[in-house]
Amino acid sequence: MSPWTAFTVVFTAVTSGLLGGVYLAFSFMVLPALSRLQPARAAAAMNQINVAAERRGFLLPFLLNPIAAVVVLVVFLPQLHLLANHWLSLGAVFALISLILTLAHNVPWNRRLATDPECWPAFRHAWSASNLARGLLNTASAILLTVGLLN
Repeated sequence: MSPWTAFTVVFTAVTSGLLGGVYLAFSFMVLPALSRLQPARAAAAMNQINVAAERRGFLLPFLLNPIAAVVVLVVFLPQLHLLANHWLSLGAVFALISLILTLAHNVPWNRRLATDPECWPAFRHAWSASNLARGLLNTASAILLTVGLLN
């Protein structure tokens, strides 16, 4: 494996781990705390969090992770006969599935909450389930990429 390829795998694993940690922290700490607030206050707080998430500090790893995952797939998918490449490819796929889930489910719910704070109870239920899935997908991505790198 070339140094550039190894760097791309490590970068994808690290950013997947970071994203997984953010999503899981939301599931286990932030959403339960918001749920203790009155619905209008919870919706307002979540809307502020969503605005803050659309800044460089979060968007950079959020956007670079799937780009790096595609590079990992392009490099290792043609050589799938090697066991390590199974782990690397699956880790990259999990990162991409997390992005698809975000764009297909979480972002539309964020937009809906921004225009209709009254939807908070439905938002919390639907958004938190997919957020937990994103956290688990990204964490699994980080683990699989690391296992593939070590094999």
